[in-house]
Amino acid sequence: MYGSRHENNLSLCMHDGLAPCSAECPFGLDMRSFVERLQRGRVDAAYRIYRNAVVFPDIVWRVCPAQCQAACERREMDGAVSLKLLEQACVEFTRSTEPIAFNVPQKEQRIAIVGAGLSGMTCALKFAPKKYDVTIFEKTGAIGGGLSAYMPEEVYMNEFARQFGNEKYTLHLNTPVEDLLSLQYDAVYVSSGVELPGEGLHIFRCPPDLAPVHMIADGIGSLHEIEWYLKTGRRRQPGEILGETKWHPGEAVAEGTPIVVLDKKKLSHMPVIAPANGESYTKEEAIDEAKRCVLCDCTACLDYCALLRKYRMYPPRLKEEVELTMNPVTLLTGREALRQISSCSQCGVCKQVCPVGVDVGDYFLRTRRELHDAGAFPPAFHDFWLRDMAFANGEARLLVNPAGTGAASGAGAVAGSGAVVGSGAVAQVFFPGCQIGGSDPRYVSQTYARLLEAAPDTALLLRCCGAPAIWAGDSGLHQGELAAIRETWQALGKPVFLLACPSCQKMFKDYLPEIECRMIYGDLLAHVDTRQMEGRGEASVFDPCASRYDEGTQQAVRQLAIAYGYTLEELPYGKDEARCCSWGAQSFTADPVLAKTDAQSWAAWNDTPYITYCTNCRDIFTREGKPCMHILDLVLGINSESREAPTATMRRHNRVALKQGLTEIYGGQIMDMGDAGRDDGDGEAIKLLISDELSRAMSEALILEEEIREVIRYCESSGKKMMNRSTGHFAGHLKQGIITYWAEYAPAEEDGTYHLINAYSHRLVMEE
Repeated sequence: MYGSRHENNLSLCMHDGLAPCSAECPFGLDMRSFVERLQRGRVDAAYRIYRNAVVFPDIVWRVCPAQCQAACERREMDGAVSLKLLEQACVEFTRSTEPIAFNVPQKEQRIAIVGAGLSGMTCALKFAPKKYDVTIFEKTGAIGGGLSAYMPEEVYMNEFARQFGNEKYTLHLNTPVEDLLSLQYDAVYVSSGVELPGEGLHIFRCPPDLAPVHMIADGIGSLHEIEWYLKTGRRRQPGEILGETKWHPGEAVAEGTPIVVLDKKKLSHMPVIAPANGESYTKEEAIDEAKRCVLCDCTACLDYCALLRKYRMYPPRLKEEVELTMNPVTLLTGREALRQISSCSQCGVCKQVCPVGVDVGDYFLRTRRELHDAGAFPPAFHDFWLRDMAFANGEARLLVNPAGTGAASGAGAVAGSGAVVGSGAVAQVFFPGCQIGGSDPRYVSQTYARLLEAAPDTALLLRCCGAPAIWAGDSGLHQGELAAIRETWQALGKPVFLLACPSCQKMFKDYLPEIECRMIYGDLLAHVDTRQMEGRGEASVFDPCASRYDEGTQQAVRQLAIAYGYTLEELPYGKDEARCCSWGAQSFTADPVLAKTDAQSWAAWNDTPYITYCTNCRDIFTREGKPCMHILDLVLGINSESREAPTATMRRHNRVALKQGLTEIYGGQIMDMGDAGRDDGDGEAIKLLISDELSRAMSEALILEEEIREVIRYCESSGKKMMNRSTGHFAGHLKQGIITYWAEYAPAEEDGTYHLINAYSHRLVMEE
């Protein structure tokens, strides 16, 4: 079953774990719930939580050593939250201290309690409300043991009377017990300090010499231990649980129990509220002091990840949803979490900010692989990108090898979509990635020219690193892409790869570690054109999420930006806390609304233009109206911060133009890419007139113009089209791969141009 093989530390998630103060409390008081009620002025509710945990609230606050305060996360900043005074306040200001009576059927089991000290009375108060037959044997004439050393007798006697007000039990004073085996009861609890002979599975002893709070805690814990024995006939062993109870008062917090480690960024200076009378809080003072508490809980992944925040999916719940998705009860649940799994950008911030290294991104990635292998992963989420990868590694693929032989003009060998041509060894290969040339071909061509000037034996390889395959969960396809890169690398003499794309760098590091590689920006820093060092104002570097652990590139890009005249203002999140622009893992195809919201949020971090070193980041921010430049815009002196982002179709055309341009410069044959559109069957390309607005809408929907040309070509050649009599427009569809594309268009004009009115796509199959 999925989840049993890999959990990526999800089981270590600290959300809803014990707050540090609760972990130190002998009673395991839920401090978050207790203090949160006080923060809202709900004193009665806070008292009820406190009473249920400690049994004798008016006794406990008086004898408690407040060891919880020593664990308070505020203690080193401005002083621990005064939890003991808050406990006192909730007892003093609650409107009712009367216990709640429950209508529970009488039980047959008889419980004997030896000693009416604090632990014995606590044990009695835990069993009596559950309607066990409880009898207390006390050798003296009074109850309470040594409590008189801590408070006036009337205080604890009133508290005993109050808390036992609704309960029935038998109390035998001045009745010593000589031998525990003489007591004919189903279970016997021996109070702290009582030493009597007699052993048996049914006899439970409170350890001697305990502090008052620990006596009470052991008395509370006796309920769990004794009930376990009554139900099973044996003693509970360490680690065994009763129902959902994994820990209870009277025992140490079990090893592995999640204890919250607070993100210190949540703390701001708030001085301790001192009682005006020097001893106890007023109700208002208690509320103010309670508000100093940050309710220690780990919410780091939701604080930093918009996807998890949208679905309120902390790792434990996420794990449940994913397991249900992998093993659905089909008629009842289906595969509920497919969209969440597919919407993860693989940015890695969840693991970076999690105190225990919970890696939700990798968990999702592994899930994608299993879903793909099971034939259950929706192909529509990644179909476009897999086809784009095929384009990058087919029609747009290019290898320029200066060390090769037989190239035109002696400039080097050029390989198209076939095998490597000219396999002479080189020292380094420029591997820009498949998307950078789609944004602007000059990013590749001019950068390569500079690299050649510094090192004439530098080769150039245009292709995709294979990321779309791994993001689509297709391990087989991904391994094939890795093998192709590895084969080229070996044929070239195992050179160093110079990378321009942070995502490519991450892919090489994770899946091709044998290939030595580095980002080009440090190399470019060594050849800065000092003539361009002029004041250009302020800007901020937006670090791509894939660069999170690449401090060298982060610093090099900042140094380049400063060298080219910018004063930098750091963004609130960057470097090791970098966010995904929304492009990563093609997540926006699964949840475009979330992706757009993320991009707009990151763009609003400040008013300065952004400088980035990922073309996808640059184009996405520009598309959202945020002035943004790629660092190569500065280095090459080419584009302004407001250059419009290319459409999906233009990105294809740019890569074709890049290959053609490089082939013309470095020799070899230019392959016909069909750039102007596909043949309509009569030797003429279909011409389209598309508005800028529709072109952008098609791009966001990942619809290429060539796909719409195919629809119109099919409709016109087959006659399978519908006509809107009111507009005169035609509409038709064509299934291409797994997607059905629709086009609404006007009849061809005299020059053969079709005016495209609208276009959309879906996965439905149209039966004819």
